[in-house]
Amino acid sequence: MKKFIIIEHEPLTIRLNKIFCIDQLIKSGVCVEYWDLSQLIFPGINISDKLVHPYIKHICKICELENELSLNSIENCVFVVEIFCNWQNRKIFKALSIRNCYCVRVDLYANTTIYKSSFIDKLKRNLSFSIFNNATNVLLWKLYQSLYKITPYKKTASSSSIANRDIAINHPDYEDYYSNNSKNPINIPYILFIDTYYPLHPDLKYYLKIKDPNVSHYREIMKKLFDYLENKYSKKVIIAAHPKSIYSGNEFGQRQIIKNETCNLVKHADLIISHESNSLSFIALSNTPFIFVYPDSYNDSKHLIGYMDQLSAFFQKKTYNIDRCNWDDIVFSPLNKDIRDEYIKNYLTSKECSNKTNSEIIINSLLK
Repeated sequence: MKKFIIIEHEPLTIRLNKIFCIDQLIKSGVCVEYWDLSQLIFPGINISDKLVHPYIKHICKICELENELSLNSIENCVFVVEIFCNWQNRKIFKALSIRNCYCVRVDLYANTTIYKSSFIDKLKRNLSFSIFNNATNVLLWKLYQSLYKITPYKKTASSSSIANRDIAINHPDYEDYYSNNSKNPINIPYILFIDTYYPLHPDLKYYLKIKDPNVSHYREIMKKLFDYLENKYSKKVIIAAHPKSIYSGNEFGQRQIIKNETCNLVKHADLIISHESNSLSFIALSNTPFIFVYPDSYNDSKHLIGYMDQLSAFFQKKTYNIDRCNWDDIVFSPLNKDIRDEYIKNYLTSKECSNKTNSEIIINSLLK
C-alpha cells in the first residue's frame, strides 16, 4: 500500500486530523506522514492546540522539503497538498512537479464554496481574491507554471457534485455529524453562537492581511446581542469556540465557551447564531433555526462581506448587520426544505459515497 503524505500550510490540529482521516488510515495499516510547512509559508504563524505525533515533520526551508522528497520512493507515495497554487508557493510546487509527485487536492471547503451565483457575483468574488494575489503575481505564477510544466494536482477529491472532481467523498462534517452520538453537553435549552474567532483568526492576518482589528468593539456588540437574545428567549447563549481560537474564558462575558465540540453543540441547540462559518453544514444537517449576523467592520473586507452575501443569496436567508439593524426585527428560521435537500445532496454527500467512509474511499481510490 502506498504512503500517504499530507503537505499542509498549517500545523496539525484535532480538526485536520479528522478531515484527513489520519487515525482511521493508520489503523488500516497505511503509513501516514504530515509535513507541516506553516513556518515556510507564513513565518511566525501560531496556531493553538497543535498536535504532537512522531509522523509530523516540520519543514521550514525549501531545501528541507527537497531533502524529505529525496528520502522517499516517490512512485510509492500519494501527496495530499493543501497549499495555495500561487506565486508565493511556486518553489514548493516546482519541487513536487520536477520529481513527478502524485499530488491530490482534497476540497476542504466544498460545503461553503457555493457555485449557484450570477456572473457578476462570481466576478466580484474573483476580484476579492486579489487580496491573496495581485494581478502581477497571478501572471507570474501562470508563466512560471508553464515554464516548469507544473500541474499542481493529478486528482481532486470533493464532496461537491458541482465542482470539478475526480473522486467523490463525503464532506468531513457530514461524517462527523452522523458518527457523533454524544449526549447534550449542556443539559438545558440554549442558544448557540458558532464562533469564527473574528477578528483574530490567523487567516484574517496572514491571508486577508487585515491589520489593527477592533476586537473590543466586536466583543462588546456581541455581548449586547447575547444579552438581548437571552432576555427575549429565556435561554442561555453558549459559545462554540473556533478550533483556532485562544480564549481565557471571559471574552463574551461570563458565558460558557466550549472548544472542539461544535458538531455536538449544534445537534442539541434550540437556536443558532452564525457568521459565515464553515460549520454551516452542521446547521443544515440539524435543521436548527438560525440567523446570519455580522458586525459593521465586515464591510471593510470585500472578501468577508462578499462571502456573507453569497451564502445569504444561496440559502435565501436575510443577514443582519448588528451595528445597524433593529434587533427586534431579527427572526430565527430553519432552511427551506428544498434548499436544504439540494445543499446536502450537492455539497455534503452523494449516492456513490454516502454509505462509505472517507478513509475507505481514500484507500480504495488512491493507495492500492
